[in-house]
Amino acid sequence: MKVDVSIPQMLEYAQQHWFKLILLGLFLYLFTQKDFSFSINLSDPDELETPAKEHGQKAAVKKAYFTEQTNLKQAGILDRFDLSPFSRSQSKKKAKPALESVSAYAKEQYLKRFAKVVVEERRKFGIPSSVLLAAAFLQSHAGERSTAQQSNNHFSIPCTSDWSGPSKNIAGQCYRQYENAWMSFRDHSLYLSSGKYSKLQSLDSTDYQAWAVRLEQLGYSEQADFAQQMIQVIEHYGLNALDVR
Repeated sequence: MKVDVSIPQMLEYAQQHWFKLILLGLFLYLFTQKDFSFSINLSDPDELETPAKEHGQKAAVKKAYFTEQTNLKQAGILDRFDLSPFSRSQSKKKAKPALESVSAYAKEQYLKRFAKVVVEERRKFGIPSSVLLAAAFLQSHAGERSTAQQSNNHFSIPCTSDWSGPSKNIAGQCYRQYENAWMSFRDHSLYLSSGKYSKLQSLDSTDYQAWAVRLEQLGYSEQADFAQQMIQVIEHYGLNALDVR
């Protein structure tokens, strides 16, 4: 049986059913493209969310770094200080030897990662943000030290008689262990707000030099020139801008 359909009839049909024809066309398009869309969804999410892969970095770590940087940029924190290593001056004093093996990228990411954390800790405890970040930077070797990686202890705080939390033996010494990095920073703030360190609360929260000197005098670190190293890090990276946030 032959059915003759004239062009005017086809046009009339199209005018009457244009909406159905559009939906049909859209359906056919999506059906032909489903394989392409599926391949994108199965791609490495790290490739979609980060601008590039850095050699030797784990995907999860890079993703966390990227997310944190985005949050900090939106908060306007990273615009307030210079993260270029030793950009402000050249010092004759060497940085802590252990930091020499840490890449410039890892150092920069570490400072960016915890910038917002130390600002919040200063607002709550009155401890200069620059001092907190410089201390963590030096004592954790920019996050590369075993105490930071194995127990989230970014200040290498040892076990003490009053510590009832988790602990971990590293290189023959007992260190406090934390569930995450933030808990390490919070415990450190409490640590500097009690005992012999409580007298530091009388110092101005923007006077990072006075804090660094007094911490060394109170035996905060066994490093002979720890105060000088801390001040060096703060001034080279411009971390004191965080003290007025």
